Amino acid sequence: AEERRQHVDTEEHSSVRESGEGGEAADALQAELYAVHASEGGERSVTACLLDPHCPFCYGNEGDTGETLLALDNAGSLIDPLLLDEYTAKIRRKMDTGARTQHESELASLEDLARWRVRAVRNKYPVVSKSMGDPGRVAYLDHAPSIPAHGHHEVIIESPHHYRIGDLDVPAAEKRSMHGKLIKSELLVKALVERGRAISADPVLQYITYFKNVGQKAGASIRHPHAQVVGLPVVPVSVQARLAHASHYYDKFGKCVNCEAMEEEQAAEDSRIISENEHFLAFVPYAAVSPYQCWIMPKRHSPHFVSMSDDEIHLFAHLLHDVLHRLDITLHQPDYNLVIHSSPFLNGVFSDHHARHWYADVFPRLAPGGMAGFEFGSGMFSNSSLPESNAAALRAVNTAVDL
Repeated sequence: AEERRQHVDTEEHSSVRESGEGGEAADALQAELYAVHASEGGERSVTACLLDPHCPFCYGNEGDTGETLLALDNAGSLIDPLLLDEYTAKIRRKMDTGARTQHESELASLEDLARWRVRAVRNKYPVVSKSMGDPGRVAYLDHAPSIPAHGHHEVIIESPHHYRIGDLDVPAAEKRSMHGKLIKSELLVKALVERGRAISADPVLQYITYFKNVGQKAGASIRHPHAQVVGLPVVPVSVQARLAHASHYYDKFGKCVNCEAMEEEQAAEDSRIISENEHFLAFVPYAAVSPYQCWIMPKRHSPHFVSMSDDEIHLFAHLLHDVLHRLDITLHQPDYNLVIHSSPFLNGVFSDHHARHWYADVFPRLAPGGMAGFEFGSGMFSNSSLPESNAAALRAVNTAVDL
């Protein structure tokens, strides 16, 4: 659109920000999406997650989640999954005898060996599975093609306890024990990358989605901090549309839309930038679809999330921690969704592409439901606050002591 802000004559001063073919990169990133921003409306109160002492993801309950696919220790080093499962099974058997004092020394040794920080396991209720039939079979139902839901669905348990990334209430003793260790976000990102690379070896898969739901408003069914990785045999239609728009933008302007958007953000008069480091930029998008939505983008053009170097994993994780910590302080630990928007691949090959550029999307869920009649009926998203105000509030948080 030639004019990005069209003021609406209502009781509350609002603006409509729309995407258009000839518009700037900030618009083009959200192809065919509209967001209405109201400058007034106030913040909604939210509550933090409660603890569950019987959680199957907690340390000591490893037998409840099945085979370990990946495990990392405090330093981010790999733990042999077979040995970890063997150790934890022995611990459970000896604990079940009810006579811990008789095995105190042996239990202490086993628990030290089994001291994991992040684990990856198969989802007990997968949306796709390796056991869902011949992936090459195509059937027709009422003249519509159908293929088996072949794929991989894994859970990344990001901590042996209930502390979440950016937590404000981690006990001082736990913070001291983490001194010199990798922060939780770095262990999580490393696990996501490792499992993404492993899953992509399946020649049937074409796309991997990485996401994290925190809290009931965000769709989490288990309170324990965890993320999910889903390998799909098809490229979702929404992803195809996003990539097609990025390719169209490149064909028209000769530039990657995400690279262009970051340049615009850094040059914007009313800054929407939250934080940045050498390799990544965090900002509230121009046409944010919800209050305090945040994007984290690699400054280096890169189509694939799993293509990060060790240094980039480190810096992305720290900026992710920084953003989530700012959101926790500003919004009092809101429920939120984290999604990694990456690019498709073929036969395990992550090819380069001039128009595709991965990024992380964080959007707090500050009210039940999210989409309602207006959103479904109009295709527009109602946002009760302005991105520039949200970014200013997040920038104002002092994280120097906590990080």
